[in-house]
Amino acid sequence: MAICLCAIWSFTALAAESDPVKIERVKLKFESFRPKDGYVKITNLGTGYSVGDCEIINDSDIDNWNSSYCARLQIELTADDGYEFRKKGKSYFDLKGSDFYRYESSDYDDKEVIWLCVDMAPLNRSIGVPLDPVWTADGTAKWTVAYKAESGTGLTKVDI
Repeated sequence: MAICLCAIWSFTALAAESDPVKIERVKLKFESFRPKDGYVKITNLGTGYSVGDCEIINDSDIDNWNSSYCARLQIELTADDGYEFRKKGKSYFDLKGSDFYRYESSDYDDKEVIWLCVDMAPLNRSIGVPLDPVWTADGTAKWTVAYKAESGTGLTKVDI
């Protein structure tokens, strides 16, 4: 009888060791952003994952950016051995830093890799160029939100 109890206990311990630990929350701090050379310092404030590749994904015309343009970053996060991400929305990410503007989206390859998209604050810190404005017939534009520019604010083509 004692042998059976030990065998069950050993099996349970092995099963617990092989189960990945769920990462409760992703915490990152953004600082020292320089869009012209694509540099951003990202500090990992959490455990169980690491920051991998980071790139500006809306940089097709970076040479003509001005200080009010918001860069969109795509960041690869990889779970460490024995850990896995939970599939959660915006509240799963605790993102900070004076250069950070907003969470845009997240895409899970699996429970081990997340592609996180965030928008950085414009360098001028006053008002950002609207992202993806939709022009109406009367010559005004509407957009979801831009840095310190409210949703649906009217803007004429002359203003841009």
